[in-house]
Amino acid sequence: MKDVARDWAAQGLRPLRVWHGLMRRFNLDDAATPPLVTVQRLVHNYVVGTLVGSDLLKSVRLKIRDAGYSGHEKDSSAFTFSWRNDTERRPIIGNGTDQDPFVVGITTKKLLQMPTAILGLSSGISMRQTQEQYTEVLSSLRRVYQLVTGKDMCVQYAMGDADLAQWAALQDAFSINSAFRFLMCFFHVAKKVYEKTRCLDSSVAAMVLRHLHELHFTSTETEFNKKLAEVKAEWSNWVQLVGFRAYIEKVWLNEKTFIAAIKRDVTMRRRFKVGTLVDQLMILCGGESVRAKPIATTTTFSDRLARRAKALTRDGLLYEKVFQRGRITSLLADAPSRTTTNSIRVMALPATRVFDVLERRSRENLPATAQLNSETARMDRLDMPPCGWEVDTEARTCPCRFNMKHGSCVHLLFALGAVGSIDATGRETLFYRGTNKRKRAQARTQPAGRPRANGHALHME
Repeated sequence: MKDVARDWAAQGLRPLRVWHGLMRRFNLDDAATPPLVTVQRLVHNYVVGTLVGSDLLKSVRLKIRDAGYSGHEKDSSAFTFSWRNDTERRPIIGNGTDQDPFVVGITTKKLLQMPTAILGLSSGISMRQTQEQYTEVLSSLRRVYQLVTGKDMCVQYAMGDADLAQWAALQDAFSINSAFRFLMCFFHVAKKVYEKTRCLDSSVAAMVLRHLHELHFTSTETEFNKKLAEVKAEWSNWVQLVGFRAYIEKVWLNEKTFIAAIKRDVTMRRRFKVGTLVDQLMILCGGESVRAKPIATTTTFSDRLARRAKALTRDGLLYEKVFQRGRITSLLADAPSRTTTNSIRVMALPATRVFDVLERRSRENLPATAQLNSETARMDRLDMPPCGWEVDTEARTCPCRFNMKHGSCVHLLFALGAVGSIDATGRETLFYRGTNKRKRAQARTQPAGRPRANGHALHME
């Protein structure tokens, strides 16, 4: 029974949950169940004495030093590192003051070899995040990357908050050999903008969100700067947006979804002792190394996008625009002047919106798994020509803004399904060589049936 209690304590369960688990595990009654005080004492002594799960500086330093990087670790074995090392190249940590900060990193060899590095800074530990602390953290990460991989760490993109300390630390640590771009998470931007526009009129708030999506879906930096100037000029005409515009220029975001995942999966939204937290984070790094998925190099059609294309096609909102050259419509200005055998004109119409009384907002009249918010769905049709989007089925490209941002769209999914390259769920299929049942011009250069230019056997031409 003690071994089971110690095992559960090592997994981070509280003494009360361990006590309840022992009752269910061994089917104990009130007389045979040990007192809760006994279980609490057992768990506390095991965590503090054996697992070194305490805030004692000597114990924490010894644990971090023993788990320091030595070069003999396996690919999925977690180790600790820091900027300051002793003569044996073991990490040295401070006591947590401003003069001697507590800075330590935990990772694995496999995580360092991935092209994406997530650096989580917990606000519960680092109360004052200054430029010196950021620089020390990033510099230690760069050095351990060079020790493990034998290569210098070159950063191409960096995503974080619009914080001067973060920006300056990135410049100090990686500006020597990296011309990186500083990015921000669009979800956090939209979330913060939505919160700040709740006090405005509904029409003004909708205009701000519409401008935000148009900025996000711009194709080039030049277009973004031009659109940003137009948005600022439009906002200056509204008295309600004076304070909001000042907030946008000064304050930005500070939430981190990676920290939320740690609180959910590792700490279970509890405040652990530093010694216990180090153990849990090492387990997290080892688990992420084992279950890490390979980085995708090509875009795929998501399930939501496939369901949305199917629903729009069924309702007649997504269809092919066919121009017959023998009619007067082919002479109109909105008809395409040139068509290729690998292109399809796809028309997209907006879905009908239905007002939800309970949630007090309108939604698309589509299945819940195929719905998008109004501004994201508008990007499918923004600046669409009257003759529809010209989708290239061979190059798999579409000029719409949604495809430019995500690498896939409902127009491309519909066009590839029309020529028989994919099925309704977006999966690749064998090429269809028969007559097109949709009675449209063949979208491929390969004719149906046996090739006409085929000669006899052993024919060399």
